[in-house]
Amino acid sequence: MNETKYLWITNIPSKCKEEDVSRVLRRHGDIKTTKTVHHNSCFNLIVEYLDRSSAAKAVRSQNLLKGNTLKVDYCDSFGNPWISSSNRSQSLTTSINQR
Repeated sequence: MNETKYLWITNIPSKCKEEDVSRVLRRHGDIKTTKTVHHNSCFNLIVEYLDRSSAAKAVRSQNLLKGNTLKVDYCDSFGNPWISSSNRSQSLTTSINQR
């Protein structure tokens, strides 16, 4: 799966705002847009970086916000999740170990 400049962000602490998440993620590069997606009582974000290399840095890094590790993965511009290579590797390892 190709890397994209769009990321799906979950595991956001309940009392945080979109700006709090953006502040953490800006250390990886310039963010072009963010879009809040409400689901039940929590919210997730779609983040669009200016370039794919910044998004890749965010996926590879541990992103902490108020004691929570943000879950960061690739998605398309609509928020449809993609499986990142790191998650695909973990899934493959788990499958192999369960045999």
